[in-house]
Amino acid sequence: MRTAAGAKKLPSGWPERYPAYAAVMAIIGMTVAYAPCALARTVNSEQATQLSEAGQHSAEDGEHALAADNSAMDVQAEHLDYDRAAGIIEARGNVVISQGNQVLRADYVRYHVKGSIATASGNVVLVRGNEVWSGERLSYDFNTRRGDFDELKYSADPYYVRALSSSRDGERIVLHRAAITTCRYEYPHEHYHIRSRRLTLVPGERLVGRGSTWYFGRVPVLYLPYWRRNLSADFGWRFYPGQSSRMGVFLLSSYRYRINPAVTARTHLDYRSRRGVAFGQDVLWRTDSSRGGVMAYYLDDKDPLRDDDDPVTTNIDNERYRIKIEESWRMSERNTLRVQANYLSDTRILADFFDREFRSSSTPDNYVSLSHRGQLYTADITFRGRLNDFYGGVNRLPEASLKMLRQPVAYTPLFYEGFASAANLERVFPEWQTGVDDYSAFRFDTGHTIYYPYQYFGFLNVIPRGGFRGTYYDDSRRWVIETVSTTTVQTNTVTDADGVETTTVETITDVSQSREWQPGGGNVFRSIPEIGMEVSYRAFKMWMNDTAPWRHVAEPYLNWTYVPEPNVLPEEILQFDGIDRLDKRHDIRIGMRNKWQTKWNDRSVDVVDLNTYTDYRIDRPDGADAIDRLFAEVEIVPAPRVSVFADAVYSLSDSELSRFNARILRRKAAAGFWELAGEYRYRADSSSLLAADLTLYPVEAFDLNVYARYEFEDSRFEEYGGYFQRNLDCMHVQLSTSVLPGYTRSDGRVVDDDWRVMVAFWLSAFPDIGFRTRYRD
Repeated sequence: MRTAAGAKKLPSGWPERYPAYAAVMAIIGMTVAYAPCALARTVNSEQATQLSEAGQHSAEDGEHALAADNSAMDVQAEHLDYDRAAGIIEARGNVVISQGNQVLRADYVRYHVKGSIATASGNVVLVRGNEVWSGERLSYDFNTRRGDFDELKYSADPYYVRALSSSRDGERIVLHRAAITTCRYEYPHEHYHIRSRRLTLVPGERLVGRGSTWYFGRVPVLYLPYWRRNLSADFGWRFYPGQSSRMGVFLLSSYRYRINPAVTARTHLDYRSRRGVAFGQDVLWRTDSSRGGVMAYYLDDKDPLRDDDDPVTTNIDNERYRIKIEESWRMSERNTLRVQANYLSDTRILADFFDREFRSSSTPDNYVSLSHRGQLYTADITFRGRLNDFYGGVNRLPEASLKMLRQPVAYTPLFYEGFASAANLERVFPEWQTGVDDYSAFRFDTGHTIYYPYQYFGFLNVIPRGGFRGTYYDDSRRWVIETVSTTTVQTNTVTDADGVETTTVETITDVSQSREWQPGGGNVFRSIPEIGMEVSYRAFKMWMNDTAPWRHVAEPYLNWTYVPEPNVLPEEILQFDGIDRLDKRHDIRIGMRNKWQTKWNDRSVDVVDLNTYTDYRIDRPDGADAIDRLFAEVEIVPAPRVSVFADAVYSLSDSELSRFNARILRRKAAAGFWELAGEYRYRADSSSLLAADLTLYPVEAFDLNVYARYEFEDSRFEEYGGYFQRNLDCMHVQLSTSVLPGYTRSDGRVVDDDWRVMVAFWLSAFPDIGFRTRYRD
């Protein structure tokens, strides 16, 4: 039966021939107290019902029955005898009876035409869709799709079940001397299987095992006299073991369960030998229109400070926690509500225990945003604020904005584009930053632009524009002059020729003044007119090579912009973001865009997309060059599944490359041997960082990965590591490691090495079932 479903066979006695391998598997298995239950959760309600229908005895059919299949019946065999009076067909030799998606094969079949009941014996195989049932004897009703198997074998990708016999007690299906696995190898060559003296199945609800043993190969590694498993994939334990120099030996665990059809929960219990015990609770919801969750985490950290921390200035104590709320609610096709809130105990709770989240955002955001998308506009209202005083930022309580998309002005050749926003802004500084005070202001900002696109000579695109931007502030900066008087008393003693001492006292007063910008300048309105023009055209050439057509598209362009000096200068405005730094501008952007295009499998592809440009500054500071920087952006697709992205800035005044970023991604093909992700980031006199991640697939049974980040500026590795993975037919076993080498900081403190070693395994068909090592996400 298994061979017909695409099974493989291993040499007999493979555990005995490879004792070291079997021993490793046994050690892993000893840590999996939940493992005998894990596979059972893959049986959903529909599959459990199908299992009961084929395994029950016909005398216990009860009232439950599926609708009859009205498809035509086809019977084929080497010998056919038909008793028309009795309505019985006897078939011998390579018998095949098919009806719809039901196919019965056997050496002998006695078929009752009136009741559509077949009694089969000898190498019996019943196929229903993707299910395969097998045994030596079967009584099967093609109409009700029920049957009675002896020595039942059942497969429905990705799992397989076999049992000596089966019986039914009401809604319960009882399998005697049963075994279950996801491995495709024939018994007894599975990499693992669960063998139970008695399995009780309640379709769609639970699976209960009595006298169960977990096997790796033929090696028994765990025995449980009783276990119980809910059949939903949302239930069950997850374990993540490992070891880290900063955390010590750790075991992170979570238990998942469903509260109702739309709400699931996860309870976390973590242990780290150097940090202690931690608890967490997540409640997650997901519907057709809403997705979000509430996540909480707490631990009494035994060792919160790193060796390089200064206890006096580091504001981290033993009680550490995180509360996070997320929600994205699509209220209608045009309205969306988004919420995110993060309340943390300290600045390093994410870096220490939620590493992946910290790398994506080191300073978490907090907001409530309602968006409306119209046909030609978008409108938003957002409340954004700080929840922890140890972070700085800008509170926007609230900020409302309206953006009008570029659109034609009725019955004219003109186009209009505009925006408006209003916000209560507050610039807040971290509590540890002294010598600065928070400040706030109300700001209303609006801009409107008119475009007149036209094409000359059939190819030259010219788009002149004119616009105006106005910004109102209810407070601004003012010069504050402080006069400081310093009085000193100086005593002088003078000795004359006769040895007489005379003492004089002199009082000296110094007066000094200091000036600085401070809030309190009153309301101001800044007006900024703008005019400009875009000019561009496209030219292309086509040619053929030996395999495909090619086209080169060249698009030179100019963009002239003139903004006179505003009536209110940036230094007079309270600073919150880039809007407050707007100033005069007069320049021309000169650029050239090139594309090289071809076709792959009748699909047009931009093999190279290169954009180069510079800004010619007509209005510039005294002594500054008219052209100071050159810019380049390129995307290259040299082959299917390979992409290269790069951007660069070259400074002419310094005659050096001031910024360069490059990324390469080679995705694994269906029969690929390797995949690669690489990135290089360069900042002049600051950083030169190279990161690469390479995974090799030398054979189907093994994966090998190495990765590293190297900082050339400091001549040191920031991190390196990798993993070795063994791929079995039904599970994966992985050994991985990572190292963050120590270094000496600029203040002289020494940061120690941080290393991690991890072992993991998981089922191929169900990656969530098994042991994986990671920090909490």
